[in-house]
Amino acid sequence: MDRTVERHLIDIETGQVVDLRLTVHQTGGAFVKLWLGKGWQERLLGLRGSSVKILHILESMVQYGNAVPTPSGVARQIGLTRQAVSRAYQELLNADILRKVEHQYMFNPLFCWRGTAKGYELALRDSVRRALPVARRQLAEGRAVYNAKGGQR
Repeated sequence: MDRTVERHLIDIETGQVVDLRLTVHQTGGAFVKLWLGKGWQERLLGLRGSSVKILHILESMVQYGNAVPTPSGVARQIGLTRQAVSRAYQELLNADILRKVEHQYMFNPLFCWRGTAKGYELALRDSVRRALPVARRQLAEGRAVYNAKGGQR
């Protein structure tokens, strides 16, 4: 079962209207789900046009378990320079939409998930397990600062 939601957002740097198309797709025991909650809307609004385009391309390429191709792989497939795609990846990493885990780029499971419900639960647990030591260290050092746009920075 597919359900598509379309939104129009404005790029705050260029004033360009960006069309977002969010899709929820379910087949059997595996599913793909994209969320657009308040925190994600603010993060998406902060993206530049090229990063939004790369995000949409990655949504169509996401593999089972949330892995996405490397910037050079995407650049080869869509005909952009590796540098342009790498800049978009960096912006998506900074917005916490993408994560890099052991040399593999992946969607943040809180933003998007492709896989089983059990795999999603395990990914969330792993995400929390990895984040807690960093947050504790930052708090102990007095470096953790709450960002009103969606978490610590």
